[in-house]
Amino acid sequence: MAGLGLAERKSITIEVGIQNGTLAIAIATTLLNAPIMAIPAAIYSVVMFLTSGIFAGLLKAKTFRGLKST
Repeated sequence: MAGLGLAERKSITIEVGIQNGTLAIAIATTLLNAPIMAIPAAIYSVVMFLTSGIFAGLLKAKTFRGLKST
């Protein structure tokens, strides 16, 4: 991630988290044929969406305050 700006690094970090949860659910339900194994991934996905939403809101507020003060 060298050479990328802060906004790009933040976007990639959140996107990778979303893809990891989805991939885990897909593997558990299709390749492993064990839907019970998808439960932790589903819980992770819910928690990840909530925390990433809060994180994005905080970053947006911080960025907005920074732009407003200049």
